Amino acid sequence: MRSLSAADGNPRLLANMSPMVIAPAVVRHFERVAALLAQYFAGIPLIATYYPDGIAGAAVYSGPLHHDVPPSIPTATATTPSGPHRYVACTKNSVEWLAHRGTIELGSWTSVAGASDRCAYARLLVHPSGRATRAMVGTGLRLVRERLQRDGLDGVALVDARGGAVWVPLGGAPSYSRVASWLHPIASDVLNAHPELFSDAPLSERGDRLYLGTASNHPGRFSALPYSATGEPGYSVLVPVAWDDLEAALGRTVGVADFAQWWDENDDLFGASVAERGEQHLPESVMPTALPSANAFPMPSAAIGESRGPNVRAAIAVLADGRARSCDEILTQAVHLGLLPASTPSHQLYVALIEYISRARGVGRVPQIVQDEERRFRLNEPADDWPQPTYWRPRLEPHPNAGELTAALRQSGGGADTTAFETAVCDGFAALGFVATHVGGQAAPDGYVDAPLGGHAYRAMLECKTARGTVANPDVAEAAKYRESYGAQFATLVGPAFPNEQTVINELNEHRVSAWTIDDLCELLALNANPEEVRDLFAPGFVDDRIASVRWSREHGTAKRVALICEVLCALGWRAQQHTPSDATDAPLLTEDAAMMLVDGFLSAAGAPVSCARSDVQAAFAYVTSPLVAQAVWTSGDHQSIVISAPPAGRSAGSNEGTIPPTR
Repeated sequence: MRSLSAADGNPRLLANMSPMVIAPAVVRHFERVAALLAQYFAGIPLIATYYPDGIAGAAVYSGPLHHDVPPSIPTATATTPSGPHRYVACTKNSVEWLAHRGTIELGSWTSVAGASDRCAYARLLVHPSGRATRAMVGTGLRLVRERLQRDGLDGVALVDARGGAVWVPLGGAPSYSRVASWLHPIASDVLNAHPELFSDAPLSERGDRLYLGTASNHPGRFSALPYSATGEPGYSVLVPVAWDDLEAALGRTVGVADFAQWWDENDDLFGASVAERGEQHLPESVMPTALPSANAFPMPSAAIGESRGPNVRAAIAVLADGRARSCDEILTQAVHLGLLPASTPSHQLYVALIEYISRARGVGRVPQIVQDEERRFRLNEPADDWPQPTYWRPRLEPHPNAGELTAALRQSGGGADTTAFETAVCDGFAALGFVATHVGGQAAPDGYVDAPLGGHAYRAMLECKTARGTVANPDVAEAAKYRESYGAQFATLVGPAFPNEQTVINELNEHRVSAWTIDDLCELLALNANPEEVRDLFAPGFVDDRIASVRWSREHGTAKRVALICEVLCALGWRAQQHTPSDATDAPLLTEDAAMMLVDGFLSAAGAPVSCARSDVQAAFAYVTSPLVAQAVWTSGDHQSIVISAPPAGRSAGSNEGTIPPTR
């Protein structure tokens, strides 16, 4: 029951699902169970596991699709931490098709059909380490079940040659973040209550204990599906077992050759067990949908941004590279950078981060930091495990007049001259590239801004509020008053700061208004942002919850990935061209597919659990062949392949070594 993502650790990632070594017994098995899998997991993304060197060799995972599949094979789109991807979708036909291409094991993160970010089954995996016995696995599964029952839920036990799992059917299609926040304390309770039996330490430190895994409960990660074969001797099958028969079931391993007999004895035990549990829902206490009032989490100041004390600010700075870290790792780095004193206790930092997250969520805000199922912290942005390119640097220069514009906004925002503040706000948006129009006066908006983006153009109305500190009574409805009559898509409230209260958040959502503080506008001026990249900031709610995404996309987005791909292709491509055959017609072509495999190989060697997307490779090809760059040329007019036309940066023309970006 693998709980790895398709590119975690060191397993190989299958770039193009070429037919693998086929085990006829496994093919027959999947033909037998294909209809069952399609019945229970219709339409969900599938991840196939192959063993090109036999089951004694390394596993290869299909991961997202990088190529077209036959029209008869449906696909499902899912967004994982590395972005949107296509996967083979679960149907009877697709299961059989994958089996005939050499699939040994089928896995998924068991989402709701058509909603890959919503969970249908939570899964807790119990894996033995060292000399841990199958009897210990049985004990571990029962302890997990007992803890689930304390929350009023029950699970289905499944076993194979590698261990066991408890599958918990969930109604209501909860989000994976909500499921993770529920599973984490469950696993912690079991681990803490039975340290002699369980360990969450690295494999080399677990000894003869059990590992309790919950990490597969996220889009892009996976574990084996019920009735799937596995890459164990005899192609062990993951089969459900009745709790009353658990110990006996653990004394027997069901392989694909034995499955027909097992089926005759048990029939569809998985379906029967799920039906027996009925409609189960997560406890209401897990991230309740009815948010508590602001009084439930007292705030030290009016604006949540001001509640980020030195501990939280230091953590945000440390986590800016996109990597998740434990509290101790954050503290070590923060002390090294001079952000926190060396005397800071670890528990003090941990409490500060947890309380910050709780306060934010308690009043309906979006925390800038989140905690994962392993108790590590990361920024509340898509994960970025891509190595840093050698030569590329993000564009972070401020607007040339940022200082002057910022001073005008801060001075007028706290004064009595409302016209001066309205003018300063219009000037600020104009510096970002908007066409700003100041209106003002009675029975009229304060102004509006137009994004001159051709077919992507949009308009936002401006309602400006001055105050010495926090705007005491923001009239949210007034900000939306002129949206329709002026043909605007957005309505905006601008002021020094706004009350961090549930009522204000509700009104912003009800009237579809975004609340901008002076600090928000000044931060965008410091980034010299443009109308296209700030479009999403006009969505209803506090801009402070989303503004970090602008900087994040600059430092971690498509530009970084494409830059690294360009560096890798130019270096490896140039190196390969030093050894091309004398007959140019025999030279290999650097096509999109070849480029993807080169880059994926580099990423794997660098220990980066990511893979490149075709769209990013296409963008890299367009960039290096641009006449303004001229690092490569197309080999023909159909633009199907390129050749590197100049040595990569950082090396001489006579050198045989290309420059590969350093890994983290």
